[in-house]
Amino acid sequence: MPKCKLCIEQGRPEHSASEPRCAFESGEFSSDNWNCATAGAIRELMGEHAWIDERHDEAFYVRRDDRSYGALFVPPNPEQPEHEGSWRGGGFIAGYWYKHRGQTEMLIRVDPRNGGQEPDAAKPLTLEEAEAALECCRLARKD
Repeated sequence: MPKCKLCIEQGRPEHSASEPRCAFESGEFSSDNWNCATAGAIRELMGEHAWIDERHDEAFYVRRDDRSYGALFVPPNPEQPEHEGSWRGGGFIAGYWYKHRGQTEMLIRVDPRNGGQEPDAAKPLTLEEAEAALECCRLARKD
């Protein structure tokens, strides 16, 4: 059963031979996924469809052979006070996947707030963080 709102809205894509499996069914990212709409939206923001290595102010995308890697800066939510919300100081999401197919193998949050010194400086992305990241990026692009 899909857990994220985007998977529920997406349903089964026409081009897909198999049912989507949400990457956030447990509330935390799992590599046992297929065509998860939220993971796909984050991959797109990272630059997945560029087909060449790209770097933007907020994203970095590298394709090497059949593996793709991406990083995305998530700005603080401009509609929340500075010390509230999942991305209150901004942060990064890093990920990788094979080719341009449905499975996302890794999505982690890299949190600069603690200087990378804490044990949870890099941890699997949660559904709450993923949805908040998409919203923060959407709001930042409106400006």
